[in-house]
Amino acid sequence: MENLSNFRSETITINSTNGILNQSFKLIAAGKIRIISFMNIHVKNDYETDYILPDWFLTNTEDVKASCTNGTGGATGEVAEIHFEPSTKKLKFYPALRQGFSGNLQLSGQVISVTKD
Repeated sequence: MENLSNFRSETITINSTNGILNQSFKLIAAGKIRIISFMNIHVKNDYETDYILPDWFLTNTEDVKASCTNGTGGATGEVAEIHFEPSTKKLKFYPALRQGFSGNLQLSGQVISVTKD
């Protein structure tokens, strides 16, 4: 319960490094806990889609791997592995590719991490 009085919550809108525009993520820093949540964001039907996160959220934060599932308006059945990599400022999505599908995938989920100190 120590340091929970240090709280910051911010909803950010960012673009991916491969051209997906205006995606919304909620970032919460509560003491040593870091939470990233997202609903119905777009990810390319490609090997990797990365989003760059703001510096304030990344200080001393541990790497973590997570997974997410399809959003409400996607092609149905989307899943992806997520790698939250603070050292490069990236939230990386590695979706299960959908053969023959030419649109973007839509995903919802959350990532929880902690700080080192």
